[in-house]
Amino acid sequence: MLLTVSEPEATGVDELTDECLVGLAQRGDSAAFEELARRYRAGTYRLALRIVSRPEDAEDVVQEVWLSAYTHIGRFRSESSFQTWIFRIAYNRSLQMRRFQGKSALDLADGDFDNEHILLMAAREKTPEDSAILNEQRATLGALLAKLADKYRRALCMWAFDSKSIEQVSR
Repeated sequence: MLLTVSEPEATGVDELTDECLVGLAQRGDSAAFEELARRYRAGTYRLALRIVSRPEDAEDVVQEVWLSAYTHIGRFRSESSFQTWIFRIAYNRSLQMRRFQGKSALDLADGDFDNEHILLMAAREKTPEDSAILNEQRATLGALLAKLADKYRRALCMWAFDSKSIEQVSR
């Protein structure tokens, strides 16, 4: 079953804030959840595609993301924005897909770091300026990583890109 998101009807849900929509969705309002999906589906797809690379895998990830969000919307506690929460789910599901494919998160060319800013940047559409900045950041990061001794570089990459704990990295 594919998630389809229709245009908002004349119910006014398209004018509500994410916080209001989440509250309504938590009380079972399917139109509110559909509006959240309409707002963020493209961003979750772009984020997944950047991580898993293949469009069909990204679609699978997006389906899992929105099924998980629908199933667990009651657990959302507004400690972060809904956007951050849904992108975090997309990021984690995408990494799971990469691992299932036998690829390490170390293979991510972008060096996606584990923070809100990077998640939001990865999910939005890119401008030429964004691409230039990202290329500069990649070059800087690559140069700095190259200066590290191999064992330190591997440890840092395991922690930053593979989400390994300090204890796991130290083994």
